[in-house]
Amino acid sequence: MVDVERNQKATLFKYLFQENVRFLDLYEACAGMRLDAAEIECFDLESEVVQRDRYNDVSFLTKDHRLIYLIEHQSTTNANLAVKIGAYFFDLLELWAEREGISIHTEKEIQFPKPELYVVYNGKKPYGKSYERYDCGDFMQINVPVIDIHFGTLSNKSVNNYLAGYAYFQNEFESKQSSNATALEAFNYAVMKCKQNGFLKGIVEKEDFIAVFSNVFSYDNQLRAEGRAEGRAETVVEIAKNMLASGVALNIIITTTGLTKEQVEGLQKMSQSEPAQ
Repeated sequence: MVDVERNQKATLFKYLFQENVRFLDLYEACAGMRLDAAEIECFDLESEVVQRDRYNDVSFLTKDHRLIYLIEHQSTTNANLAVKIGAYFFDLLELWAEREGISIHTEKEIQFPKPELYVVYNGKKPYGKSYERYDCGDFMQINVPVIDIHFGTLSNKSVNNYLAGYAYFQNEFESKQSSNATALEAFNYAVMKCKQNGFLKGIVEKEDFIAVFSNVFSYDNQLRAEGRAEGRAETVVEIAKNMLASGVALNIIITTTGLTKEQVEGLQKMSQSEPAQ
């Protein structure tokens, strides 16, 4: 079943940084340089209508097809992270070739986009590494920088910086939860603090933002009040249905609810076949 406190970090991360302009702040914190929003496009494993077994967090393709920027969010440590990200990258290459109508079964060398890979971390435990590595000798080496994005570690804490806004939101959310608040109470508190201090302006007021998280945290509140497992499955299905109706991206629904891709797609098909009210 879904870990509400942990997955809200990933859900908010995807919600914010799958948009070009917001991604610029995230990338700058990782690479130390600024991209041009006009030169990149969102390109992830849900950006095409193709059946996939897994979805990555955030990735962009340069419009000249030279590079794929892939940034994965982590709130827990993972000894196999470099392999996981490498797998995402090769999935993206396959998707790129399909989109371009290119067959990899050819004698001609293909100029594939090259990878630029990062991990951003905001878990409760110290990560302890600045790189994740996978070394397969001369065959393949994957080196992935790990960037700490806790609010206190950021060099740019401007209210106009989306990564600072994300980190500030998480800081206030966790601060409130540490006083035994429910997830919904912590969410409402973090929204209030962002509004008071100018972070994520124009975002925390949006209806779809409130809908995504209020559904999840209302579910968490209900479970706490009931104190039992009965009704969990029915509740999370209703949350997924509400998120589908609000137009929330499939991978965000999967991350948020803990349902499988097949379960969410099944709900999507059911909703599409239901007559309009």
